Amino acid sequence: MNNIPAVPTGVLCAVLVLMLGESAKGAVDVVRTYDENLVQTNRVDVSATSLTFSQMQASAAAAFDQGRGGVIDFDNGTFTNARTIDARFQGGGKSLRLTNARRDWQIGFLGSSSSSGAISGARVIFNGAPDPFPTPYFNDIVFGEVLDLVSNKILPERVTTFGMTVIDANFNGAGNNLSFNVHFSNNSSVVRNFTIPAAFNTNDTFFGWSAPAGHYITHIQFSATNNTASDDWAFITTPVPEPTLLPALVIATILGLGGMFKKFVV
Repeated sequence: MNNIPAVPTGVLCAVLVLMLGESAKGAVDVVRTYDENLVQTNRVDVSATSLTFSQMQASAAAAFDQGRGGVIDFDNGTFTNARTIDARFQGGGKSLRLTNARRDWQIGFLGSSSSSGAISGARVIFNGAPDPFPTPYFNDIVFGEVLDLVSNKILPERVTTFGMTVIDANFNGAGNNLSFNVHFSNNSSVVRNFTIPAAFNTNDTFFGWSAPAGHYITHIQFSATNNTASDDWAFITTPVPEPTLLPALVIATILGLGGMFKKFVV
């Protein structure tokens, strides 16, 4: 079975885990390929959302080429701290910050075999374990602003598409009940509940979402009832209006409508 730690988050046993302490500083570089098949022969088996793994694979590669995102495969660099990932893209010219608002993250190895469970490289991110089983526990992935690493200025673009794969496992002799709640900038949200059955390398499951047109993803909350590891977090960014321009646009619209109204009533 996949060697996801069968212990609560923060207690490490029988697996090499790289714990990122609060004092650790670093970044990870995104890659182009979702679910590479050279290092790891294990692959995504199931797409649990309308945005499928194959669509995400193509979109992430295109976004990487355009400097608009890519794939965090957890096989290079270090986290900024135990709850923060700074993901560099566009050849190191931009950075996206992802923060877990609920718990610490850990990265580690599922095993040395090319079919050990990860879908890219050797490492995955451990998202937690129930304490006690099967008590649900929570994660909350917050998508921050995109930073220009040359000018150190915040860029007018945000994450509009995101996808991740949850690795299957046989822990506790049970499957994993997952619930995702994806929040968007227009204050709407979508919920996806899905159960990954107890399995080994046959039910690695992809989840992915795109924001409504003109909006972006603000954060993704998810709960799980069994030990959870995930791999290949892909994101795509899209330009959004400059916040400072929005009030001016609203005022101009109101004035324009007022002028039209005056024209009709005079």
